[in-house]
Amino acid sequence: MSGSPFPFLKARHLSPSLMLSRTWMRIALSYALLLLIAGSVLTLLLGGEFEKTEEANLTARLTDQARSVAYSAAPLMARQTSITDTNNLAHSLSALFGTRVTLIRPDGVPVGDSEEDPARMENHAGRPEVAQVLSNPAVSGSSIRLSTTVHRMLLYVAVAIMPASSATSGAGGKPAVLGVARVAYPVVSVEQARDKLWKSLALTALLVSIPIALLSIWLARSTVGPLSSLRDAAARFGRGDLTARFRSARNDEIGELGREYNAMADKVSSTVSELTTERNQMAAVLEHMYAGVVVTDAAGRVERLNTSAARLLGSWPGKEPGRSLIEVGHSHELHQALQAVLSASDRNQSQRLDVVINGRNLAAVVTVVPASDEDGPRGLVVLQDVTELRRLERARRDFVANIGHELRTPLASIKLLVETLSTVHDEPEVTQDFLQRIDIEIDGLTQLVRELLELSRIESGQVQLNRGALPIATLLEHAVDRLRAQAERAGVGLFVQVPEALPPAFADGERISQVLVNLLHNAIKFTGAGGRVTLSAGFNS
Repeated sequence: MSGSPFPFLKARHLSPSLMLSRTWMRIALSYALLLLIAGSVLTLLLGGEFEKTEEANLTARLTDQARSVAYSAAPLMARQTSITDTNNLAHSLSALFGTRVTLIRPDGVPVGDSEEDPARMENHAGRPEVAQVLSNPAVSGSSIRLSTTVHRMLLYVAVAIMPASSATSGAGGKPAVLGVARVAYPVVSVEQARDKLWKSLALTALLVSIPIALLSIWLARSTVGPLSSLRDAAARFGRGDLTARFRSARNDEIGELGREYNAMADKVSSTVSELTTERNQMAAVLEHMYAGVVVTDAAGRVERLNTSAARLLGSWPGKEPGRSLIEVGHSHELHQALQAVLSASDRNQSQRLDVVINGRNLAAVVTVVPASDEDGPRGLVVLQDVTELRRLERARRDFVANIGHELRTPLASIKLLVETLSTVHDEPEVTQDFLQRIDIEIDGLTQLVRELLELSRIESGQVQLNRGALPIATLLEHAVDRLRAQAERAGVGLFVQVPEALPPAFADGERISQVLVNLLHNAIKFTGAGGRVTLSAGFNS
């Protein structure tokens, strides 16, 4: 047994059975030590019980004395004699019992005391033992405290002074309380008995501690040494040193334990390495996700949130853990949804909702991650920024509404013209005028459809620009000519102003014409009858 703390064992060859026997002996001695400690603890507990017993005996003795005082004082309290008589009775009974005696009226005013002048004593209705008796005359009250009158630690016991017969009764037919009889005795006797017991226990513990100390040294040198090495290796392993191993050539149970520990450490190291790789990968994915992810505990407090969630909630990733979701997101709807799924019996339940946080429209999915430990289930909140999507949806709805309005007006005009035209048969000039108007409205509809198709091509990215040198005056006059008929119907004058020396523009003629037509169309629509719209171009200085 190389490395043994006992040199004389080096020259001996011990069989496994003998080593097993010695190990059993060490375990048996350890149990003996535990029994010794348990005996000491038991002795201390018995000491405490002894003190409680002494206190209970003193309380019982004082209770009997208090009842005797109450019996003796009942006639005086019933006649409400002078304070001198009751005070004399208190002194007489105190001399008889060897305790402090106090007589108290039901309103708490002392009328007799064996150690103080009752006239100078304060009201005793608030004393614990007196209050107990006044609230329930059928029981006795007791307390241990420092007397404010005699400045000593006293045990107080109080009982109710009841009338000798039930002729005198209070409300409800119950016998009236004539007062309270209280006796007090210093707890010095209990303290002295306790101190004597503790001295005896301390001496016993001192005498026993010497062989215990010798036994502990032997156990430490023979058993604790290699176990300490194993403990140190486990501590280093627990602190993150995954290479820590137990080094020992022992062939007993401790050696086998060390080898099992080494095998376990090898497996744990491999598992930790795999889990670390997976965790790093998951952390990288979580941090680089476009969607915001918030993980909470079972109480709704934030445990983790990724960078996207912090950005959407206006926070920092390392600042929020430990705070509730409503403190982080300032959204009552999101907080209610999280509490609902966490408290639901169905762990597969989830909620989808839209919330507005920091001026952003967020689509949230709130669900529960099943519990994998004793801390309970986790809450999972996934946030998606849909602000731009909601804006596009609103724009599309507005666009559809506007298109519907734009289509309704020319269609209504065409319908009215057709209905009117059907009633005209022998007036060619009127018929021709109506047909021209219908043709103008159909041109407007055709232009609107062309714009819609163009918008669709723009959104799909299929628009191609054919740019070249274009005369600006021609572009402006062409746009005015296309909308002149509409302007005349609206009673609006159209004019073009272009400088003579204006150079050509490098642009796509068709797209620029569309822009000019749209501008003129809006200007005509929002200009009242009799107004004028001027389309001009100039130099950019």
